[in-house]
Amino acid sequence: MRWIALGACLAACGGPCLYARPDGEPIGYIVDNQPVELDDGAAAGWWTLTAETPWGPLAFAARGPARTELVACAPAGAVPPVAAAPSAP
Repeated sequence: MRWIALGACLAACGGPCLYARPDGEPIGYIVDNQPVELDDGAAAGWWTLTAETPWGPLAFAARGPARTELVACAPAGAVPPVAAAPSAP
């Protein structure tokens, strides 16, 4: 597993593990960059990650030492690289 840093806008970089509950097994991972909400979780080192979907917002547990450092579990090559942000003129 590796750590993923989230930007200030909390756009999740592809790859963070998603869990149905804290201390459970990973059930998936984020495949692309998307805005998410991160709230304190039920246990230390766990966060509630809510993402918008076509079916409405869905909440998952996510693990990491800080809300800006989530554990990733996406297989190598499964997530497209993050595009660099354009620089200001």
